[in-house]
Amino acid sequence: MTNPNDPNQPYGQQPYGAPQGQPYGQPPAEPVKKKRKWPWIVGAVVVLFVIIGIAGGGGDSDSETTAAPATTSAAPAAVAPAQTTVAPQPAPAAPQATAESVEEVQTAAPAPAAPAESAGQRNAVRSAEQYLDIAPFSRDGLIQQLTVGNGYSTEDATYAVDNIDTDYNEQASKAAENYLDLTGFSRDGLVQQLTVGDGYTTEQAEFGADSAGL
Repeated sequence: MTNPNDPNQPYGQQPYGAPQGQPYGQPPAEPVKKKRKWPWIVGAVVVLFVIIGIAGGGGDSDSETTAAPATTSAAPAAVAPAQTTVAPQPAPAAPQATAESVEEVQTAAPAPAAPAESAGQRNAVRSAEQYLDIAPFSRDGLIQQLTVGNGYSTEDATYAVDNIDTDYNEQASKAAENYLDLTGFSRDGLVQQLTVGDGYTTEQAEFGADSAGL
């Protein structure tokens, strides 16, 4: 065995069997245990996934938070517009009845029933029919005969003449023939006698003269 204190042994050379870097004569140091690295790697991976999950959740929250104002901003569009209250207009006043409208109503109203025939009117009708059976008469001549000759009122005499069926052209023809049977007449003289003397109209007198052949 080499003596470490041997001066003949080269400097720095350790005796055989001594560990490197350890002084000779000291007990050997315990070997350094290597630390396991895989638990740290697994832990780092787990932490990384946790961070990614938090980041993803935060992104969703941010998206939801960001989308929320859009919904809030769109909400006012759904608000119904304020209704404007219109005050009711007064009803127009009914038009006042004018004289023309009253006249139209009166014209459109049904005619009242004819009053019953009075005794004077009934007798005047009978007298007028009897006179026409005896001799021809014009309208004016028959009214004059009933009023002056028989004393009927003008109203009753007019009622009687207007309520009998008489053709005064035919009456003028009969009167013209009667005059020509009595005496001769010119056409103008006969027309004058029929109009002035008997009260026929000019048209009726001319018709009578034409019927007599003048």
